[in-house]
Amino acid sequence: MRPGKRTVLLTEHTLIFVINGIKLLHFPGETVKAEPNSVILLKKGIYVMAEYFEDGLTFEAMMIFLPRKALKELMKERGEDGKDDPPFIIFPAGDLLTEFKEQYRGYFG
Repeated sequence: MRPGKRTVLLTEHTLIFVINGIKLLHFPGETVKAEPNSVILLKKGIYVMAEYFEDGLTFEAMMIFLPRKALKELMKERGEDGKDDPPFIIFPAGDLLTEFKEQYRGYFG
């Protein structure tokens, strides 16, 4: 496995779909691992990230930047204000998100 660690400034809230490899997010006292078929929702901010992949493969992820208004609407629908939420949420990509990801990739690919 080959690491590629860097500090990243996200100026928008971001959805990350991990496609190949593993993404690590480093937080004070905690490292979070996201694998293929998982989705990460990150609040805008500064993050230390690393990507790992096996020899011969490349790391691949799709990032979608969400305007603040769209995220606020999503939180409102869930009955949350988002003020006390953690800086990230990792969850499995269900059928709907997997289909969205594939269509989105097809559009740009």
